[in-house]
Amino acid sequence: KPLLVIGGIAVDITSQVDPTSKKGKLVASSYPGTVRMSVGGVGQNIARAAHLLGAETALMTAIGCDAFGMAACKELEELGMDTRFVLRLGSGWHTAVYNALHAFDGDLVAAVADMHINCAFSAEKVRDAFV
Repeated sequence: KPLLVIGGIAVDITSQVDPTSKKGKLVASSYPGTVRMSVGGVGQNIARAAHLLGAETALMTAIGCDAFGMAACKELEELGMDTRFVLRLGSGWHTAVYNALHAFDGDLVAAVADMHINCAFSAEKVRDAFV
């Protein structure tokens, strides 16, 4: 039996203003910079660590039927992690996203954490996954 980790998965989108951009306070405008996407979330991070240490691991989490959810699940599958407990929720739900903007010096300017899907978890959902 795999080690079952129950927790969140999120797509992290991190943007940083290019260090060569004008220094000073950022104002409402567009700036050149870099944008990176990675898969995170506390549950996913724990499951990934256990998996990379050699434990047969499965993650129970919730994703939306959207591009972010498909990308996150694909990454787990490419790692060889068991995804049968990933709850793929229907319309009205979208995968958790953490979107951060960093200034040219790396300091966080602002972030939005859209984690509403984690409200879909309940003791009943966990129990139903094993019935």
